[in-house]
Amino acid sequence: VLPNGFAAAIVSKILHIPLIISLHGSDIFVADKNFLFRAIARWTFSQCSYVTACSQELHDRAKKINPNIHIEVIPWGADPNIFKPLEDKTAIRDKYQWPQNEVIISTLGRMVYKKGFDQLLPIAKALSEEKEPFKIVIGGSGPLEDSLKQQAVDLNVQKIVSFPGRIPWDEVPEFLAASDIFVLPSRRDEAGNLDGLPTVLLEAMACGIPCVASDIGGVSMVIDNEKNGFLISLTSTNRFQKVLSELINDEKKRISISQAARDSIVEKYNWISVGQRLERILNLSIAKDS
Repeated sequence: VLPNGFAAAIVSKILHIPLIISLHGSDIFVADKNFLFRAIARWTFSQCSYVTACSQELHDRAKKINPNIHIEVIPWGADPNIFKPLEDKTAIRDKYQWPQNEVIISTLGRMVYKKGFDQLLPIAKALSEEKEPFKIVIGGSGPLEDSLKQQAVDLNVQKIVSFPGRIPWDEVPEFLAASDIFVLPSRRDEAGNLDGLPTVLLEAMACGIPCVASDIGGVSMVIDNEKNGFLISLTSTNRFQKVLSELINDEKKRISISQAARDSIVEKYNWISVGQRLERILNLSIAKDS
């Protein structure tokens, strides 16, 4: 809705064509904090035929800004034909110089506070005291990259935590599928911003990777706790550590959760399903405008 939606609303009004806005996250939180932006968002919403949100929280916040909008919660999806399990992870692990005989815990995203990557490093320290070998790989880049690397040095976990930098989009499927566990330690930042529903979570699920994720935004819409993944309260880093420890030590449990995660994407949270819901909204918008 901000800033692209505002520009689109002007064009929509001039050309008399329907406008649909899709909410992802940060713009709604900006509107909440600033009177001018809130007013702009309210007017922009008034020009929409429909609005979609990827989480219930975004839906509710948008409704507070403009109670009259037509809004629907539509979780994102992943393409199970692109993001899929690897039958043999050996070559990809060699490519990234990951050890073949260790459990690889991956995560991926922009290195900013709300992604919560700094919370993983003390967990890595605690897990290192256990017997099973593992490695945490934090892919991505951003303003906190240097401080995260320094934190790893300060905690003396630089040998078990690696930072490969930005992962090109076409390499993301193999990056995720070559790992054994995916972790999403997202949290709310100081301004109140949080992720809506990170697509990387759905992509990891499509790759058949057990996912351990913060219970934020729309994550609980796609993860059924302890069935196709694990939901962790924002206040419970100890729970993060416990679940990761269990998965590191229990290959059978990893396999069971992996299959359920993959099935969730194939059966429901894929772009064909999302596209069908969006197509219905497009048709309703056209009918409403005609």
